[in-house]
Formats: sequence, C-alpha cells, structure tokens
Amino acid sequence: MVLYSQYKEEKQILPEYCLGHSLGFQTALVASGAITFRDALEFTKLSTQEADRIGQELGLCSANLVAEPGINLVALVSKEFPRVSIRTVYSDNKLSVIGLKEDIGELVEFLQHEAVLVNIPQVKQTFAVHSKYLREHSPKIVNYIGGLEIRNAIVPVISEVSGEILSGADRIREELLKNMSSPLNFLTVVRT
Repeated sequence: MVLYSQYKEEKQILPEYCLGHSLGFQTALVASGAITFRDALEFTKLSTQEADRIGQELGLCSANLVAEPGINLVALVSKEFPRVSIRTVYSDNKLSVIGLKEDIGELVEFLQHEAVLVNIPQVKQTFAVHSKYLREHSPKIVNYIGGLEIRNAIVPVISEVSGEILSGADRIREELLKNMSSPLNFLTVVRT
C-alpha cells in the first residue's frame, strides 16, 4: 500500500482498477479513494475480532477442496450439502468451504467415497469470514459498515463476489458487506 501511494504520487498515474483478495479488498478500497486507511484498519480489527468470536462460539471449521479436473465441485457441494457454505471459489474444481465440524466432516467423507478429491483435505477450526455466519451473528459488522464514511471511488474497484466493477459509494458499501459475508469468486474476478 505504501509503495503504491508513493508510485502514484511520483508518476501521477492512476491504475484502471483496484482489486484485493479477502482483507485485501479493504486495501483496494483505500487505494481507490473510497475509504481512509484509518477506517480500513478499524474495520479490519473489528471484523477479525467478530469473525474469530463467531467461529469459536459456533465451532466452525473449514477445508480446502480440490477435485479431479472436469468435476464441478461447486455444483456438487451446493446440491448435496446445502448446510455447508462455499467460502471461496478458485475454479470449478477447487474451493474453500466453511460450516459446522460435523457437516464439513460429512462432506469430506462423501467426496472421498465418490473418489472425486485429488487429496485428503485438512479440516481445521476457522473464523467466520466470507460466510453467512458473519452476517447472521454479527450486527456489529452490519452496523459498522452502515455507518462507515464511504466516498465514490476515484479508481473503480472490482468486486470479488460478482466480478462487477464498482465506483459509487452506495454500491461499495453493499459490496463491503457482501465481501465479508458471501463466498468470494476468484474465478469470476479473473474473467473480469
């Protein structure tokens, strides 16, 4: 972020778009001029604390899944295990999931039984970011985003949820909440 700011000032050049993965989305919002660095730090602190608290209270676990090429893991998980939330989509056959330990365990067993996985994933305790759990269990996050001073972006930001190009303050506010409480779709972003 510091290097980007120095480069921007020295060269008087703005990028066409800003993009950041996960917490990097806040960095992209700072680089775009939509939020201040201070607000990004405060939001990151609050969201990390809330995500960790919820993850511990609910006993959430995650697993990174990689299926054989040609297997649409996104469709398979969505259809067979609606209780499990997809956290990040890297490709049709590679994703990260989040849910209760029992549900993640059942999903992994099912996928192993179907012989679609390339490896045996590690199931580990996790925090509640990029999932429905954050929105459902943290009114603090929802209220904070609602009160955050967000400006129209000087440089458009690419949504990591939909791949949409954003510049208006209201759309950025909506996207910030989606970024915290919805699956990230890296594949869509790359295609944008």
